[in-house]
Amino acid sequence: MKRLMNLRIWNEARSVVRDVYAVSGGLEYSEKNQLRRAVASVAANIAEGAGRASDPDFHRFLAIALGSCHEVITHLAMAGDCGLLPLDQVEPLVQRSDALGCRIKALMISLKHPDPS
Repeated sequence: MKRLMNLRIWNEARSVVRDVYAVSGGLEYSEKNQLRRAVASVAANIAEGAGRASDPDFHRFLAIALGSCHEVITHLAMAGDCGLLPLDQVEPLVQRSDALGCRIKALMISLKHPDPS
């Protein structure tokens, strides 16, 4: 559990979850449900991977989290494109989700190529 609590990307993912939940309340049920499930999947897969016994297992769950991160970006962008969410709410969340995805990818790379020092 300590490994999870110390992961900055997990805490960042939880922050994005809170903010997506806050702005998505007015969406229709199906759009809201899909967006919320995707954003929760990012944090949940980071957590599940952190709880695994090996770095290759962790890497696999990070790959799933990264895919969910891209799904979140897509759902947010579509909600903005269709006028379902204001762009001034969508754009910062898209940027934060993209930055989170970059950090997930960096962690994935570090698990494949650990620092020799």
